Amino acid sequence: MITDLDMKRTLKDLALAHNKKFTAEEYDDMTRLWKYVLKGVSPGALRSGTGKLLRNPGRFFPKPGELLAAINEGRSPDEWGPTEDKPGLGDSPCPVCGEELRLLTSEEQDPEGIYRSSPSWTDAQRYGICHNRAKHQAAEKPIIGGSWY
Repeated sequence: MITDLDMKRTLKDLALAHNKKFTAEEYDDMTRLWKYVLKGVSPGALRSGTGKLLRNPGRFFPKPGELLAAINEGRSPDEWGPTEDKPGLGDSPCPVCGEELRLLTSEEQDPEGIYRSSPSWTDAQRYGICHNRAKHQAAEKPIIGGSWY
């Protein structure tokens, strides 16, 4: 479990690398938000992901989701994280339509066929959630990430 001190050190390292200055109150607010997004991540994984971001040529201060992506980079979907009930499995199943994280077909990766017609398209195996569009529309909730049917 990440402590407030772990999170503040990470935020200060990222701020220093991006030449950003925050007040103590801003660090407290950011610590709460980032810990919420990164709940279930170990301190070691946090340090590893922070190192990846610090080596990244990005010009802007990262968002917590970018740190989570850096942490998950190179890990199998079984190790992705986090959620409240199952640390390490991302937001699966989707709370709106109930679809699970799984290996997607090329049609599910590109439901409108826009990219599959490109010569640079590859049928690389990708994991994701293929959302049920009708259930999301009925619940008036957007589909964030993944694909749909």
